[in-house]
Amino acid sequence: MIPAVKRNKNGVRMFDEEEIRWLIFARQVRNASLPIEVLVNYSNLFQKGEQTISERNQLLADHTNRTKNRTKFEEI
Repeated sequence: MIPAVKRNKNGVRMFDEEEIRWLIFARQVRNASLPIEVLVNYSNLFQKGEQTISERNQLLADHTNRTKNRTKFEEI
């Protein structure tokens, strides 16, 4: 799910700015209850490039709608 991270000679991971942004994003969407399967799908699409932006946005919109519907159901 997370792209390979470079390591130094001691095996310690060396994150660059883009990898840190990806980790922050992954943590935020997981905190928003995005299922791992959806995050993996999103990650695969992300790695395919900008031509997948609309599909990635749809994944997130679908999750938002499911979350809103679940919240409405729980309020009843």
